[in-house]
Amino acid sequence: MVAHHDLEGGTVDPAKKPLGGEPRDLMMLRNHGLPALGPTVSATVAALWTLQRPARSSWPPSRADSHRPRAAVHAARESLQMGDHTESGRSLPEAPRRGIDPESASQSPGTTPQIGVRLSRHFDSPLSRRKLGRYAAGVGAAALLGGGVANAATETAEHYYAKARRLAGRDPVLLDLVDALSRDFVLPDLPAPAPVKVFDNVAVLSVGWVSALALFTSDGIVLIDALNSPAEAENVIVSGLRTLGADPATIRYVIVTHGHFDHFGGAQYLADTYGARVMMSAADWTYLAGTTQPNQPRRDLDISDGQQLTVGDTTVTLNLTPGHTPGSVSPIFPVRDKGMPHTAMLWGGTRPPDSAADLRTYLSSVELLRSRMSRARVDVELSNHPFCDNGLERIAQLGNGRNPFVVGMAGTQRFMNVMANMVRGHIIASGG
Repeated sequence: MVAHHDLEGGTVDPAKKPLGGEPRDLMMLRNHGLPALGPTVSATVAALWTLQRPARSSWPPSRADSHRPRAAVHAARESLQMGDHTESGRSLPEAPRRGIDPESASQSPGTTPQIGVRLSRHFDSPLSRRKLGRYAAGVGAAALLGGGVANAATETAEHYYAKARRLAGRDPVLLDLVDALSRDFVLPDLPAPAPVKVFDNVAVLSVGWVSALALFTSDGIVLIDALNSPAEAENVIVSGLRTLGADPATIRYVIVTHGHFDHFGGAQYLADTYGARVMMSAADWTYLAGTTQPNQPRRDLDISDGQQLTVGDTTVTLNLTPGHTPGSVSPIFPVRDKGMPHTAMLWGGTRPPDSAADLRTYLSSVELLRSRMSRARVDVELSNHPFCDNGLERIAQLGNGRNPFVVGMAGTQRFMNVMANMVRGHIIASGG
């Protein structure tokens, strides 16, 4: 059974049984196509079944429990009225969201499933299986026959853009991300910062609008990207490493996140000068060969999805996240801040593509990496384009207390949620 993704970027598994078992009516609806109605309907019906009775271990309910189903259904009715819904073409008022802090939520705010109908007075009493089955059928019919009533109020591009903005709140990192992912974004003219260590073992070597990262290990340096050209590799990367007391001759690998000139431009210079091995996904090696971009490196090492590159005491996990290009790569790697261990990620290709098909690929990559980030307990967000994440401003804040690049696990998940909602908006805007 395929897990559907809800509007907020979470997942709803139609096969997962709710607490207390699945009613026969709901099972029959599932067998006759309820999952095709999408996660909203099936999750709503499953939630109502769970609410209307306790777990089997406490069945039948005691007298003290006899009023709980009624209260729970009232709460469900109230929560389902949150957000923008319509009933027979009439707008329903938005109820305040309780207990949700968009500034700190790891998932999108308002994750209650949204449907185009609200619970009626028939749910003022505990539900029987027959009533639940009738309600499920009614919801399904409304979704199929009601002129798109279940999704018409929510599935617009602006709906998702607004969700992304709500998630961003006042966070300058996320506000930068929203701007960078917008279709009308104009590349800013940013000053080049001095070479700087943002972690004990990570340095940023930047020309302002694009950066390379140096990851220091016990057995040499791993570079993530190589800027625009051989000249920038020499004058920014090599010179910057020397400024920080590192030897560029110890560069072991150059990981190219994707096949655009601003990321691979200096790679061949570093390979020729210091013997560094150049790594890129097979898809992007092929893609690059079909372009006329300057300073292309000679094909060297292919990156496969989930590949682990171990150099000395450091292991970098390389994740294929296609969308920006056919084979963009997003690394996850360990960092240290004043000796304290953290786990960092870098999204390998920011600007979303134009076609609906490529945007869907991009969205799948966002969701894949977000899942892997959760398992790896990623709590640091880094970027190769500082305009995407308030990067230069955060560099300026280093040394003034807590490291601003440590945003916590909730913060990195929220970063990916903002991205996911922006891309969902683009998919709809593109006609997909």
